[in-house]
Amino acid sequence: MSDELLERIAEALERIVDIDLGEKLDNVSAQLNVIQDQLEELGGHRPAAVTLAKALLPATSEDMSQAVVTAVQETRATTLDHMGMVIKTARGRLRGKRFEEKELQSLVRQVMEGTGK
Repeated sequence: MSDELLERIAEALERIVDIDLGEKLDNVSAQLNVIQDQLEELGGHRPAAVTLAKALLPATSEDMSQAVVTAVQETRATTLDHMGMVIKTARGRLRGKRFEEKELQSLVRQVMEGTGK
């Protein structure tokens, strides 16, 4: 192989590595939304496929925020000492959706600290 070809391959690999994981997840999520829309167009013919497509979708930041805020309200959490209870409740609200545990924990901390708790 020529040096020029090896250099182009190395540059291509660097671009692939440089793509942010969040960007990759956004792309996957967008593709899954398209698949979900197409499956829903099939209506009642493929309910299991629609359920599967929904299960593959990651929880959106809106889903997670709503789950955390609702969990804080439901548990009547007043301090960060209640963080575990809030996380457990939020997990239940996000059941069936994929999410990063660390992201959930960080969001719980932000919400509780941001509300003066």
